Amino acid sequence: MVINCDIEFDNNPQAVYFSGQILTGKFTLTVNKVKKMKAVVLKIFGCASTQWTENDKSSQTITYHDQRLYLDTNTYLLQATDKSEVVTIEPGIHTYNFSCRIPNNCPSSFEGAYGHIRYVIKVVLLRPWKRDQTFNKAFTVLKVLDLNYETPLVKMPINLTSEKSHLCICIKAQPLKIDLHLPRSSFVCGQQIPIEMSLNHQGNVPVEEIQLRLMMLVDYIAEYPNKKLRNERIVITKLRDNFEAKRNLRTFNYLLPIAATPPTCLYTACNLIQISYVLEVEIKIKGLQKNQLLQVPLTIGTVPLPNVIQQQPYANVETRDITILPWLSNHGMPQPEYAEANHLLKVKVGEDEAQKYEVLEEFSPKYPIFTHFKNSLEVNSNEEMNAKTIVDNKSTWL
Repeated sequence: MVINCDIEFDNNPQAVYFSGQILTGKFTLTVNKVKKMKAVVLKIFGCASTQWTENDKSSQTITYHDQRLYLDTNTYLLQATDKSEVVTIEPGIHTYNFSCRIPNNCPSSFEGAYGHIRYVIKVVLLRPWKRDQTFNKAFTVLKVLDLNYETPLVKMPINLTSEKSHLCICIKAQPLKIDLHLPRSSFVCGQQIPIEMSLNHQGNVPVEEIQLRLMMLVDYIAEYPNKKLRNERIVITKLRDNFEAKRNLRTFNYLLPIAATPPTCLYTACNLIQISYVLEVEIKIKGLQKNQLLQVPLTIGTVPLPNVIQQQPYANVETRDITILPWLSNHGMPQPEYAEANHLLKVKVGEDEAQKYEVLEEFSPKYPIFTHFKNSLEVNSNEEMNAKTIVDNKSTWL
């Protein structure tokens, strides 16, 4: 290879930034012989993009697509003074610095099946009479979602009741009553969701399994050629408790871990890709009976509630400098680590622009995970756990 390009971020090996922060770094061109260029351009851009195909009633394939631009800068580092001229890059190592403020409205990075929110640095070598050569480096942007400034409802306890009768032949139907309790509906990655549940089952049709699922719900929206919506359901964490019981009253206590995952992203943050979360509790009934399902919407943030980590609330969100993160300004809050979301896609950024001989690195966004919340229970995304190792069951047989 005649030219090699290495892109680095200043004091940020994880390449993770928050909306409102200033991104700084440098890129180094290593040239082993004289090269003639029309220009060397540094591009920093970020966008939300959706695309998928569907067949209409006449079996014609329609491609739905859309894009929203959040960040777009172009800096000409070398440029010929006249279109007919070229600039010469001598053999050796050439280093260029760059800096860019990330707009406050940039949504969090995301890689999904039908769309993405992606931020990339591109170094483009405009070559005369040849295809342009492009070097790409993706980075993660996170929009601060401070649970302390969300609606007070996310801090309130959740109490949910479901009652349903399950028929058994020749036997009068008796209801199965489920009472579900959560201390709140807002969490951050690294925490565990405390779930308290009681089953009052007076029927003869046995309950054979409880399933708990933390689900990520993604809505993809496209405006072209006409408005269309596509949904995706992704399991973050799953827990199963197998047993068989009837005509009894039982109480269960579970801890459901939250692995690294993007924060909640509503329409106000991105109008093409919305991300929400729901806790699903499914009671499986033996035989052909329809299962009983409870769903609780959850908010996943990037800054935890103060009562969880024993600290005082921060200044008003309108007056607080968004570039000063809470764990930098408040010594009572431990800093998070950053990890990839195992349930999301890995991509090769710039694959459509790469030369045949180029080797592209895989990229997956990283998200904050507060490891000080962890205890002896560790779990990976999409991993199914045996509930019996963490369940405190109390039974009263009727």
